[in-house]
Amino acid sequence: MGCGEGRPARRASFSLPELLIVMAVMAMMMALLLPGVSGFFSIAGRRGAVNLLMGTFEQARVAAIEAGRPVHVVLYRRNHPEPDAVMVVRDPGDASTTDPFERLTKWINLPKGVLLHDPGSVNILSQPRPADFTAARLSPTPQVAPGESLNVVTFNASGGVDYPSGGAASRQLYLSEGFRGEGGNEALISDRKKSRGSGFEVISLSRYTGRAQFDITGI
Repeated sequence: MGCGEGRPARRASFSLPELLIVMAVMAMMMALLLPGVSGFFSIAGRRGAVNLLMGTFEQARVAAIEAGRPVHVVLYRRNHPEPDAVMVVRDPGDASTTDPFERLTKWINLPKGVLLHDPGSVNILSQPRPADFTAARLSPTPQVAPGESLNVVTFNASGGVDYPSGGAASRQLYLSEGFRGEGGNEALISDRKKSRGSGFEVISLSRYTGRAQFDITGI
């Protein structure tokens, strides 16, 4: 038997100081990466919300033309932790102003952390609902809590926007990052974005064609 045979091989291992150094380096790398990762998901969420809403508006516009009667996009602003949501409904075939709407989609949630935002100026969310558009006509009937709201955009049989019926500003929808607490109080991440020179994502609707256009503004 040769010299050294039969001895167990030594396994290389880290000492405690070496492990602590490795853990410290990993912690520093994570700290550097997290802002970029969170920013990526923030951008993805906003873009996802814009695409969802523009697709929903186009779906409603086409459905109104095909059916030859009004189709509504319902915008549901909810308190945390429930996300804001959107749904498409159609007027009943008998033109009743009290019968339930025909539901074309279920409630579709916006990405987490993205709000339907009312900036305090004239916009879609600042317009009161028409008198014949009630929560009772929606199925299932939403339980609108204090601080929450239902708003509506109505497309006519020609594909144009019947409601809101005011100027161009009344057909603008603002999106923001943030959360809405009890009573409708909003904590907006976009306020910090505004201070750096950028603003909210905005979707504008043409009155006569009903087409949606995406914009970014610094209100």
